[in-house]
Amino acid sequence: MPLKTSKLLVVDASIVHAAGATDQVAAESRHCREFLKAVRRICHRIIMTDAINQEWRKHASVFSADWRVSMVSIRKQTIETADIDDDLRTLVDQVSPAPAVTAIMMKDVILLEAALKADRIVASMDDQARGHFAAAAKRIERIQEIVWVNPCRDPEQVIEWLEGGAKPRASYQLHPKRRRAD
Repeated sequence: MPLKTSKLLVVDASIVHAAGATDQVAAESRHCREFLKAVRRICHRIIMTDAINQEWRKHASVFSADWRVSMVSIRKQTIETADIDDDLRTLVDQVSPAPAVTAIMMKDVILLEAALKADRIVASMDDQARGHFAAAAKRIERIQEIVWVNPCRDPEQVIEWLEGGAKPRASYQLHPKRRRAD
């Protein structure tokens, strides 16, 4: 049996909030719970920065709080304390087209900061922030290959992607680099 590839993922508070309790039947809740279960079952890991931890504490559901305890108990959580990247924040501010967009991106820049210290994978339901970061990635090379997946968009495909080792996939990247024809 081949060894499973374990990736270090950033999981946004939007997912831990939406996961709800196990008796919630809404599709969004179910997809988020299945995503979190798959992360644990496949032996992926999560990165926790101070800023992400604060967001999780505000928004965690009963299910996701229990899930996190289980991840800690099997040593699948990595703590990263230095999470502010002033250079990245300056670049995001510089390329933002409007103050309202800057505010949206600055709220979620913590996800990119953590991703850059991990395996460049963000799991979040925030498609609006993803869109703004994808536009910014055209000018910020450091974030171009960050993978941003939403477990509620094609949930079965996202689980299969996790099971396959969570390898970079152009359709999930903020701005995949184009390969030159030889």
